[in-house]
Amino acid sequence: MKKFTAKIISLLLCVLIVCGVSACSLKEAFCTHEYIDTVITQPTCTEEGYELHECKKCGYAIERKIDPKGHDYGEWIETETPTCSKSGKMVRICKDCGAELSNPIIKAHEFGEWTTEKAATETETGLRYRVCKVCGVKDEEFLPKLYYVDKSVLTYEFKNDAIITNSDDLVLFFRAAEFNRITTAECYLYGGFEFDKDDFSQMLAASDANFAKAAKYRQSGNKIVFEIEYYDLPSVKTEVTADGERQTQYASLNEYKLGTPTRDDDYDDFKINEAEYEYPVTTSDQLYYCLERGVKPVPAKGSPAEEVYAKIKAVLRQILSDEMTEIQKVRAIHDYLVMNVTYDNVLLTESSDKTAEEVKKYNGFYLEGVFNDKIAVCDGISKAYAALLGVEGIPCVRVTGENKTPGAAGHAWNKVRITTGATSQWYVTDATSDNVLLNERQADGTTKQTAEFLSLAFFLTDDAAMKVNYKPAEHNDIVCDKKYVAQENDYFSSASILRRNFVIDNKLDAEAIINYVKTYSGSGTVTCQVYFKDSAKADEYFAGTGISLVKSGNYCTLIYKNN
Repeated sequence: MKKFTAKIISLLLCVLIVCGVSACSLKEAFCTHEYIDTVITQPTCTEEGYELHECKKCGYAIERKIDPKGHDYGEWIETETPTCSKSGKMVRICKDCGAELSNPIIKAHEFGEWTTEKAATETETGLRYRVCKVCGVKDEEFLPKLYYVDKSVLTYEFKNDAIITNSDDLVLFFRAAEFNRITTAECYLYGGFEFDKDDFSQMLAASDANFAKAAKYRQSGNKIVFEIEYYDLPSVKTEVTADGERQTQYASLNEYKLGTPTRDDDYDDFKINEAEYEYPVTTSDQLYYCLERGVKPVPAKGSPAEEVYAKIKAVLRQILSDEMTEIQKVRAIHDYLVMNVTYDNVLLTESSDKTAEEVKKYNGFYLEGVFNDKIAVCDGISKAYAALLGVEGIPCVRVTGENKTPGAAGHAWNKVRITTGATSQWYVTDATSDNVLLNERQADGTTKQTAEFLSLAFFLTDDAAMKVNYKPAEHNDIVCDKKYVAQENDYFSSASILRRNFVIDNKLDAEAIINYVKTYSGSGTVTCQVYFKDSAKADEYFAGTGISLVKSGNYCTLIYKNN
């Protein structure tokens, strides 16, 4: 066996010799290497080095590269001091090779407070300036024309990746993103101001709740990303009453009617078309928002805004004329909403136990409820009032407020500015409260709200009248301190009745009203609201006339059923 093994080894050696394998290589092939590394060339910050990778047993060796070690910079050193008008310079020096890394230093102006050089008015822009405390450079800014309600969102040019230099602009950026239903809005902060979750909470509290459902933000360095969710667009209707029937709207002898319309079907000479600004819209809330602010809406083709806007204009062509005064227009629109839009009492009840997301789907809170369905709650009605007057160029805002009765629903109404000659006066108008729900006795002995009638008690009234039951949440700066009593300025007459207004000061006035009501009642139910100088006399004057009374302060509504 040993001889056989020796022969095999001898044969293997012969093969290796024939193939040119040296004895040294043979030694390396059978060596269990133990390497040591010896640096031949040291690496620098930017260039590679080399090392010898060698076996200390057999001497087998290869050269290997060593990666550059990179710069080892020291601290930043300011080498050129910046000024307001010229950037400075700061450098870092590599401790090994002396290489220099530089960055500019930007110094912002140290502006003082703004000084108003020219105050803005409703017809002219203003101008303000501020001066840098260091270099004296003057920064000027135009002040927009004054307006009764903030429209900065509609004059702001929104774009993603905007550069924001102060907190006011950041709030405006977010509000503009909300209005345009942007789901992801990105911007970059410059100018040294900070933004944190407390600032974001305040921003959400001040934003328009009609637009965003929820929002959050994330920040990386000076970049802020807002992620915003929105409610679905309105699409849901309610059963109007428990049995699916609407309340009956009683005819009113107070209703302001134009008579024969003077505006053609294609009439479009509306004041809103003269607006300084215009804005694209798709939703009815965007439409209302623009019209309330005197900005011409440009509805997208086929959008809900386009459909509703066409119906708004159609209504105004039918009920108004260019010859009417502002008070007449304001009255005609008020009466149209009362007489043609049913109050959705069921929605009021149903909304109390629904989430905000569920409630926001109902048409009754939007212009769709008023102009598509003819049934709405105060939200939709007050938006419609502002929108209709906005098209006519008459300033009108929507006001929301808390109900002072614990547990009762909030409310929405309007403030409108009437200009007569050189005098302007703001008034409160509440078309919802002036559409009075009437409790009537049913055959089974119960009472039920089956009818509505026109009231003028909240037409061009004052703040005090609303503050009895509600606490307004906005537009408290618009003061309404006067009342306009419509009954003093409305007149009636007939062959047997001299021209009279609807104020009752004595029994003779009451008899004239009674005669007028019975003469023009027809074969149905008619209402007529009068204003009593002394409401304590109401029952005495109308006793035995067959006319029932609904009293509210000095206002008394007469209901006569000639069935």
